[in-house]
Amino acid sequence: MESINSAADQSLNHESASNSLRQLFPGYFPPGDKDLEVFIKEGLVAFDTNALFDIYRFSIRARSEFSSALKLLGERLWIPNRVGQEILDLRLEVIRECAEANEVFDGELRKSFDISLKQIRNFGNRRGLTKRQVSLLEDIANRAFRNISSQADSFFDFDLNVDESIRDDKILIDLEKIIEGKIGKSLDNLKAEEVEGARRIAEKIPPGYADHKKDSQKAVGDYILWRQLLIEAASRAKPVLLVTNDQKPDWVREVSGRKIGPRPELVAEMLQVAGVPFHLITVKSFLLLAQEYLGAEVSATTVTQAQQFSGMKPGENRGYIYVSSIKAALVAAGWGAYEGNWDLFPDLLVETDFGRIDLIVKAYGDAPIPFEVVNQLIGYAERTSWIKIVLVSQSRLTRKAYKDLVESENIGFIHWNSSDGGEVLCRQLAEEFYRLGSRRD
Repeated sequence: MESINSAADQSLNHESASNSLRQLFPGYFPPGDKDLEVFIKEGLVAFDTNALFDIYRFSIRARSEFSSALKLLGERLWIPNRVGQEILDLRLEVIRECAEANEVFDGELRKSFDISLKQIRNFGNRRGLTKRQVSLLEDIANRAFRNISSQADSFFDFDLNVDESIRDDKILIDLEKIIEGKIGKSLDNLKAEEVEGARRIAEKIPPGYADHKKDSQKAVGDYILWRQLLIEAASRAKPVLLVTNDQKPDWVREVSGRKIGPRPELVAEMLQVAGVPFHLITVKSFLLLAQEYLGAEVSATTVTQAQQFSGMKPGENRGYIYVSSIKAALVAAGWGAYEGNWDLFPDLLVETDFGRIDLIVKAYGDAPIPFEVVNQLIGYAERTSWIKIVLVSQSRLTRKAYKDLVESENIGFIHWNSSDGGEVLCRQLAEEFYRLGSRRD
């Protein structure tokens, strides 16, 4: 425990009194880079059921990389007893879902192409095309359907089916080897714990209450898992990192549509019961941390797959892959880049040759950045006029949003892709920094 407390002190450069905000409300202060390093390198790393099931949902290559990352945890990998039971109870359903994925995709794709074929025929009738011309267009559409279907099959080649997996599930066999000796004990008085879980759910004490209306058994199950984790944490006296794809509000704190870490109540309860820090991450974040601090080999496609299973909508996260590429480019250029510790802004603190930049990263893919987000950024810039702010984005802006941004006194806007390289990024940052400075002089 001294190691993570020391790391936290160093990363935050802060000595707290016993009645400080950080001591009294630790769940409101997200861990810094050094804290995360201690969590993944020294802590107890536990997985819940939905996170562990990614080993089935992944492609063959991603599955292998995930398994290798799990092995790197050694004895610090831990599976709650409840998770072990749920894996066995639900695995055939997950296998069925994965085995039928391509078939379901083909069915949905076929519906779309049938609509396209109908539109081709209607177009031919309206514009007087010959039957041969219409047939040629239909052939093009049908070939496109077959090509897409075939390519999708090659991209996701699931190698199990339900009937064979009843007796021969090779994924389960491999998983058994990885988690052997790492599964926790069941609770001594399960019925009493279930009653306590029901009480907590009724009072909306996390975790579990968000599932109550849909699945009361799962709701109590979440509490049972949490209780088992508390007990194990107390016996290990190590920082606890829970890997889960569950992003519902009984596990994750959300502010202004942004998921920013575990519920503070969970952090506080872990400290009170077990005396250790607690953090919660998705499988995607686990893979990135394992890559950075444990030397795991993790490809970009595996990270992308993990993101798709994380339960988060596109644009809801901080664009971690994009942030990582920005950070790497800046560090390679000799500039310091550190993750911010605020709930909302900034994402990266950048120490440049000409001053500090607070870097805000927004990655919404092809969708324009929502105008309310732009307003939020401008409002933040106005409240902290002493800070130079640069918005880096892969995304598009509406004309009005762009106009408002560039007219703002304290916030700049640039586009940058990782393929552009660090030199381009640094040059763009410098140009915006000096432009903002000249406007204020």
